[in-house]
Amino acid sequence: MRFLIKRNAEHFNDRYYLFVILYYLLSCGTSVPHTEVGMVRAVRGATTVARDDAEEITEVTQEMLAELVRLNELENDDLVDIIFTVTPDITKMFPAKAARMMGFSDVPLLDMAAPEIEGALKMCIRVMVHFNTDKKNTELKHVYLRGARVLRPDIVKGSHE
Repeated sequence: MRFLIKRNAEHFNDRYYLFVILYYLLSCGTSVPHTEVGMVRAVRGATTVARDDAEEITEVTQEMLAELVRLNELENDDLVDIIFTVTPDITKMFPAKAARMMGFSDVPLLDMAAPEIEGALKMCIRVMVHFNTDKKNTELKHVYLRGARVLRPDIVKGSHE
């Protein structure tokens, strides 16, 4: 880690390098520092749409977020950010817009395109929600709905049905 910081010290203000350093810390099992209300944790979710339609993208995105909020007892003030990815076949609307329509106006939101991977699930919206909590990772509830249930059968088995 010292090498990474020292080597890139002249670029340290560059957001990309900050992201790389954060990714490195997280991938090495180093936890993000404690906050006043605990640790920064993340929950994952995914869902699918039947067609590339703005109304359906809004509906399924809001359904997925509502379920994540409900199951993990999330409060808006605890949210750090929400990152969405969409498969290349979803082009009619950003999921972040659906989140804003739910009232997530104070939370940084980011939409990203998922890479096109042969054999990957199509028409899929994925989300990662970072938030402050006292809960342990084992207490967090991830949500895989609709066609995305096939992505993590170990998680949806017996729940979210």
